[in-house]
Amino acid sequence: MKKKILSLAVVAGIAGGLATTAQAAMHINHNGLGEALVFPFFSAVQGEDSANTTNINIVNTTGDYKAVKVRFIEAMNSQEVLDFNLYLSPEDHWSGVIAVDAGTVSTGASIKTTDNSCTVPQLGGAAGQAQFNGYTTTADGVTTRVQPFVNYKFLDDSVNGVERTLEGYVEVIEMGTIDPASPLAAAILHDTAGMPGDCSALVEAWSVNNGTQGTWLADADADMQANTGGLYGYATVVNVNDGTAYGYDAVAVDDFQGVFAGISLHAEPGDEDPNLSSGQDTATLFDGAAATDYAFAQPVDAVSALFMANSISNDFFVDANFNGATDFVVTMPTKRFYVQSVPALAPFNESWDSTTSQACEQVGVSSWDREEAVTISSSGPQFSPRPPQVTEDAFVLCTEVSVISLRETAASAVSSAVGASDNILYGLPTGYAAGWSRMSFATPVGAANTRELVDNGSQTVTGLPVTGFAVQRYTNGTLGGGSVLSNYAAAIQHKAN
Repeated sequence: MKKKILSLAVVAGIAGGLATTAQAAMHINHNGLGEALVFPFFSAVQGEDSANTTNINIVNTTGDYKAVKVRFIEAMNSQEVLDFNLYLSPEDHWSGVIAVDAGTVSTGASIKTTDNSCTVPQLGGAAGQAQFNGYTTTADGVTTRVQPFVNYKFLDDSVNGVERTLEGYVEVIEMGTIDPASPLAAAILHDTAGMPGDCSALVEAWSVNNGTQGTWLADADADMQANTGGLYGYATVVNVNDGTAYGYDAVAVDDFQGVFAGISLHAEPGDEDPNLSSGQDTATLFDGAAATDYAFAQPVDAVSALFMANSISNDFFVDANFNGATDFVVTMPTKRFYVQSVPALAPFNESWDSTTSQACEQVGVSSWDREEAVTISSSGPQFSPRPPQVTEDAFVLCTEVSVISLRETAASAVSSAVGASDNILYGLPTGYAAGWSRMSFATPVGAANTRELVDNGSQTVTGLPVTGFAVQRYTNGTLGGGSVLSNYAAAIQHKAN
């Protein structure tokens, strides 16, 4: 595709005319609405620093009936731990809590919801039809559904327990809208009491009934129409022991699907499609007053390009006098598509090793105090296998979600602000009690692959595909020796270059 650069003024000028007929490329919608959502982090870790639960919220702001894939992904190698199809009626809102549930035999995470919106399979299982040890209870007229996450996708890895499901991130992908005249739309629509028409009809549409395939099992595109976007999401991670909580908005990718042409992304429940490699192959990147289209050979490269950054920067506060703690959450949502092959594909350099449960990437880190003094952490060669918690002498990130716990000196205790497990926790001394840090993703010396993606027109996007935020936590105990906690937490989005 020919490179196209438009000033924002020109884009605004044609918004009412040509823009209505042009096919938009995939792009990050900084207003928060889109066809695909990436939630960079969830945690249900239980430990000395944490008793975490994560509230997930997905909202349909449109008047359309939507089919949405919801996928929960573990943090080490982006392996799926649960997915289901969610069917949203117009202006619908779905929410759930990721937590360790005492009612299951699992020591991993579960999704727990009292929401009535239809899912296929039904979370918690229908009566007598529980799947993956899910269960349903009803009390005071409220139905609660609990569905444990599973470790089936990484049983061959050295770290393979169900506890690995306690941390990760979430993908949400619009698969299409349902024709409002379809009886399946009527099954999705909520009545005045807030109950869908008939969720069992959607299950039947994906089932074999008396030897006959249901409507969608026979043709997933039946009664399906184009994506319309308008989804947003947000999450809140609550640490019950600390009495803290922090929230963040999901990253919204708009025009993910591209031209509909009568073919939706609607896929059978349990299918790993659609995923972040299922979108269109063209991405629009914004740089100041310019918008540039990049057309790639592989759709996943277009998604990666949206998240590519040469560096990320954020503040830290680790002053022991205030019990300050700061974590950088760094998520690479498309890494799995590049490190499962041998050798790894650019922009990554190391393939996933199931023996060590790692795929490490060298990064550079520099930290400044609030008066411009600087400390640079070196990145040199290391023996293999590398430990999950990286020391200050050579900084590498070996997981798809990495939690970098900043501390003032190498001797300072590591206190994770998000209560991360050792599987994804990295320690980094800053040299200062407060300031800011920059993590750079330049191509390492001697690397086989460059940190860049090249499109069909030889345009280059550099860096690594990353997203995330910093969490600052202050734990000051109780006020005046009483019973009121004076603990606080906040999430601050990374600044990317």
